[in-house]
Amino acid sequence: MPILALHGGAGGDGPWRGMTPMDPQRIACMEAVLHDLGPRLEAGELDALTAVRLAVEALEDEPGFNAGVGSVLDADGRVSMDASIMRGQDGAAGSVVGVTNLRHPIQAAHGLLQQGWPAMMAGPGAE
Repeated sequence: MPILALHGGAGGDGPWRGMTPMDPQRIACMEAVLHDLGPRLEAGELDALTAVRLAVEALEDEPGFNAGVGSVLDADGRVSMDASIMRGQDGAAGSVVGVTNLRHPIQAAHGLLQQGWPAMMAGPGAE
């Protein structure tokens, strides 16, 4: 039976001082994703790789996470995002690094995994 676990980050809001005002929004997002995708995965409507991609897309759509629309700015004041995904059966992977114009970087990473080569692309060539 597949199990879907979701981790929303390690608290990039600074030194750990307990819950932050953003945490309820983040937790609600993760619970919604699990309640949506978990039963579909268990019923066989989704394979594990698709469930993972959809879960990451949901986090990329949530401003409370440092991903997608919630990405923090780099030292140059720009958004620069990375994403990666791996298939457990054969260890195949896809990743993008330093993308700036993609709504869902995980989709590009997933596309590279499906394509088979290259396993990683960076910068404008990955978009």
